[in-house]
Amino acid sequence: MNTTITSFHPIRFGLAVLALAALLLMPLRAADGTLTIQVKCSPAVVILDSVANGNCMTVHTDLRYSKVDRTQPIELNGLPATAVFSDSRGQLVAKFDLTVLKTMLTVPATTLTLTGRTTDGLQFIGADEVRVIE
Repeated sequence: MNTTITSFHPIRFGLAVLALAALLLMPLRAADGTLTIQVKCSPAVVILDSVANGNCMTVHTDLRYSKVDRTQPIELNGLPATAVFSDSRGQLVAKFDLTVLKTMLTVPATTLTLTGRTTDGLQFIGADEVRVIE
């Protein structure tokens, strides 16, 4: 009689979990060649009549900075970035002039859309909604 013992392989299990996490966390590529990314705008609430928010809107993304074509414009609702750099995780961060951006916002909320190109020539796009108060 021949018996087979099935054992748990922690290394294989760990690799499977890492592969699944990578698939879930990487930016999504649409069928039309557009890369959809996650973005988070800061400040999340803009008070139009205040200067307390500072003078810039910062947009954090889940896109690797090394994948960004920095020869192409990076824009937020058509407004060009004033600064583009990587954060401590190597992901794209872009800053925009909040004074100019305030003229484009509407109460009670506005969706801000970040666009640009990757080094592969794909357009990337991501959106976040900010609350707007007069």
